[in-house]
Amino acid sequence: MTDLSAAAAFLMDNDNFTILLHTSPDGDAVGSGYALCHVLQQLSKHVRVICSDPIPSRYAYFTDKVPMQQFDDECVIAVDLADVLLLGTLREQYGERVQLCIDHHASNTGYAERNFINPMAAANCENVYNLIKQLGVPIDSITADALFTGISTDTGCFRYSNCTADTHRIAAHLIELGAAAGEINRIMFETKSRGRIEVERMALESIEYHFGNRCALMTVTNEMRQMIDSIELDGLAALPRQIEGVQIGVTLKEMNSDQYKVSVRTHAPINASAICARLGGGGHARAAGCQLHMSAEEAKQRLLGAVADEMEQSGCKG
Repeated sequence: MTDLSAAAAFLMDNDNFTILLHTSPDGDAVGSGYALCHVLQQLSKHVRVICSDPIPSRYAYFTDKVPMQQFDDECVIAVDLADVLLLGTLREQYGERVQLCIDHHASNTGYAERNFINPMAAANCENVYNLIKQLGVPIDSITADALFTGISTDTGCFRYSNCTADTHRIAAHLIELGAAAGEINRIMFETKSRGRIEVERMALESIEYHFGNRCALMTVTNEMRQMIDSIELDGLAALPRQIEGVQIGVTLKEMNSDQYKVSVRTHAPINASAICARLGGGGHARAAGCQLHMSAEEAKQRLLGAVADEMEQSGCKG
């Protein structure tokens, strides 16, 4: 395992960095990648961020301010990326070339040559913030916006149980340094298209209850997904867990025929990562995911079986 000082030394001693993001990049991935890219460019390094999927336009308030440079990469960095499987189409090119990984997922597979993994961080942008402090580069408003975005989105606007006192301290410092907190939170949490509202309605109507109403399973079909941009699906997975009495919220998102992306959100003591690990995935204690290649009915049964096992393991069954 690499510490932050060693990670900073690696960045200072090298150049021509390609920073990798996971598929369907969220605010923490984009914020981590672009903040680190911008800071390294300020050190006169050649740096770019790449992802197998398009970077959502909702993050343009900071991504448009960080130029993507062209060069032959020498060093490959991954941020907020727990497994090379999440590289998507970039896996073949970069899967065995990652020299430094900065992540906060306890399920990280340790695939990089150097791994800094801090599961205590509510968002990976906390790790990047501390890495930037090691580098000694002043945080400007662009970097502050990027980092604040990752922290706010991965904590549900500071509502989730992963949020710590350190999270609040870092966020406060970023606001002092110029992060437009109010506007960022408005864009991330208070702006929805009419299409998103309609998809929410349809998804909520699909909810099934299991295990004495303690588990709510919601299905998002391919038809629903095609009604809106993929980025607008962010946050849907949190809806089932918000229902009173529900301990486990499961969202089954249809990707293609017999292929489903699963998101699990839980309340203590149920471990979402343990549920998904039984199905080849992972994540955090309260938020995790996996992918299933099977029919919808079989996927539901496999999921409910994994939920039942974790409920029994945690003493919540019965």
